[in-house]
Amino acid sequence: MRFLGRKGFSVSSVLSRNNLALQTAVLVSRNLEGFPFPNSANPIWQEDVKTQSKLFFQKRLLRKGFQLIELGGETETVAQNKNIPRFVLSRFLSEPAGKLLIFKNNWGILVNHQDHFKIFGEGRSLGLMQLWSGVKKIDNWLEQEFTYAFDQRFGYLTASPFYTGTGMVVLIRLHLPAISLLYGVEQVSQWLKEKEEFLLTGVNGEREIIGHVFELSNRYTLGVSESQTLQTMKKMVTYIVEWEKQVRQSLVQSPLRQNGLLEKIAQMNEEFSHDFELDLRKKDFFNFLSLWILAYQEGIFSGKKGFDKLKLKTIVDWSKIDSSLRKEYVGLEDLWEEWLGRIVSDV
Repeated sequence: MRFLGRKGFSVSSVLSRNNLALQTAVLVSRNLEGFPFPNSANPIWQEDVKTQSKLFFQKRLLRKGFQLIELGGETETVAQNKNIPRFVLSRFLSEPAGKLLIFKNNWGILVNHQDHFKIFGEGRSLGLMQLWSGVKKIDNWLEQEFTYAFDQRFGYLTASPFYTGTGMVVLIRLHLPAISLLYGVEQVSQWLKEKEEFLLTGVNGEREIIGHVFELSNRYTLGVSESQTLQTMKKMVTYIVEWEKQVRQSLVQSPLRQNGLLEKIAQMNEEFSHDFELDLRKKDFFNFLSLWILAYQEGIFSGKKGFDKLKLKTIVDWSKIDSSLRKEYVGLEDLWEEWLGRIVSDV
């Protein structure tokens, strides 16, 4: 993909005119020396880690304004709680029961999930260094109280060898409907997979791309520093954001392409307005919402176009309770929340 080698623009200029829906997270995995990893520990060991974590919370974090809750139920139920950081939980937490969440605003610690501590910060911009600063501060507080499992040669030891080293994961979720519409999801996916700096998945780590939403994460944790990982991910994603913005600009400036987009949305709108049995067309449904949001974001819709927003509200409300769509909808709703809210509030 030639665009990813393009130079001549700054990160700040791209983000200052960014109308994209995106989410970011920085996480590090840490384990206690002398304790088995949570996935191989019996309940006694797991309970010991929880007890020590609660004592640490009472001693160091309560007075700083952090909260502690014991998780339970299904991932989708937990992630729908708007009072807690939801991006990391919906992405990583497959079985909430028995886990602890310690958090303040968008930073926190997930206890006993894969590793003893998964320290994280999440946001809605490419301010990765700011997220890392908060994560590092919590990491330092923990290390003052606990001895981490660390090897001089390999770095931080983790339950999954994939994270051994820095233990860092930089996760970026991007909504890229314009380039997906122009080139096709399969072609865009292939271009992104060719870049060795990161890994590509769909929403919540799924293999299939739905809703034109792509998740990128760093490929390496060994032989690189935290700052190198952050800089590389920010640089690469900034290029992708600029590419999406350029394609959107060309869409807005072309009446022919605008009409093509509106005709596609109108056709899908009519289909879904008459058919709520969507379990076999899940991908089409989320792609429909994605294109609707694109047209709304870029001001392509108008009152003369004949789109019934009440129908859209009915479809969106229904999708929230349909069990076949719930898992994907939780991740996409969190990403699209602002724009779906604006559209539905216009009804």
